[in-house]
Amino acid sequence: MTFTTFGVIFLIGVVLGLRFKVLILVPAIFVVTGYVVGVGIAHGDRAATLILMVALVATALQCGYLFGVLVHAVIASVMERARKPVGGQAVTPRRGLING
Repeated sequence: MTFTTFGVIFLIGVVLGLRFKVLILVPAIFVVTGYVVGVGIAHGDRAATLILMVALVATALQCGYLFGVLVHAVIASVMERARKPVGGQAVTPRRGLING
């Protein structure tokens, strides 16, 4: 496995963190584990290497998920601030001559 694989898995975790709740990590880790084991067997890696790769890829997925959740929280905070009126007071629309 290369660092590119870990980067892609991290980005997948970010996307999952932006969109889904934490329970999505369970099936995602199973899918990633199947991928890592399949590639490891095809390469003829030893069992210890496979276990290490599964742990590293699952960790990269979880770190990406955490980063995605943090980005989502920051975006939500900025959007909430943008909705608040300036000065903390509610802005009421002015009535013109036509509206009465």
